[in-house]
Amino acid sequence: MVKVEIGNVMLVGVAHISPESVEEVKRAIEDFEPDIVAVELCRSRYKVLTEKERWEETSITQLIKGGKVYLLLAQTFLSSIQRRLGKEFGSEPGAELLTAINEAKKRNLRIALVDR
Repeated sequence: MVKVEIGNVMLVGVAHISPESVEEVKRAIEDFEPDIVAVELCRSRYKVLTEKERWEETSITQLIKGGKVYLLLAQTFLSSIQRRLGKEFGSEPGAELLTAINEAKKRNLRIALVDR
């Protein structure tokens, strides 16, 4: 883990497919006690990550009518890669992001989405 503190800001660099990153994120939030937890996600990726069941239950027809065909294709492609990487490295990609989100929610901290 790479940790950089600048004033009241701590940046925690993690690997997206590392089981150790999940624990490092949890430990950083516990130790630093931030007011805000920033995650490298945009709004649509945040929703896909946090509303997985809802996404999986959405009908393909609804997605096509809603103009979200490209989102469906991208999600299907990424899911396939994630499954393979998860098997290979013992951790699903994005687990550290979900951990940061869940830890923030558990502590009633604000979450900042800091990707486009």
